Amino acid sequence: MPLITTRASVAYGAGFGKVLGSSVEVDNGVMFPIGTVILTSSTNTITFTSIPSTYTHLQLRGIFRTDYSTGAGGYLRLNNDQTSNIYRAHVLYANGSGVESVDAGALSTGMYWGSDTGVSSGANSYGYNVADFIDYKNTNKFKTVRILSGKEDNSQGVVQLTSGLYKSTTAISRIDLIIGGAANWVAGTTVSLYGIL
Repeated sequence: MPLITTRASVAYGAGFGKVLGSSVEVDNGVMFPIGTVILTSSTNTITFTSIPSTYTHLQLRGIFRTDYSTGAGGYLRLNNDQTSNIYRAHVLYANGSGVESVDAGALSTGMYWGSDTGVSSGANSYGYNVADFIDYKNTNKFKTVRILSGKEDNSQGVVQLTSGLYKSTTAISRIDLIIGGAANWVAGTTVSLYGIL
């Protein structure tokens, strides 16, 4: 299926191969690129700011690697909000040893992010993450985030499902991905943000 969708005579990327017949049609579900960060050096935080309110949902996709030995565990902060008890997360974590369910409780620094790898992993090993921000601009409800992530870390495959809650009715206009402890995201880590109609 093609990755180009055509609206009238204008092409735009990341669509689903649908051809629209008139300029008044809207192809709901189409993803529009907002921004991409490709690290060329180490940093503790990756930030997307001035996120437009022109979409219905947001999706963040990335590959992550840290300078920590085995991966350090990142977290997600919205609107740079560090209010007490503002975040909650529930994590379902599965590897070759079994499945574990963790309630991360009430947090102020951010909700748990997903998978990353460290320097003891293979040279081209990354954690893969896809996060959906549902109704991110709706000012009448708290925001929910769902994250699917995984990694292959020295023959120890991991899949992680995270349900996150941002207990605020404020529209999301900023997203920070912050690595825990003294670790940093390293060169090659790549993150893209998309808007979904």
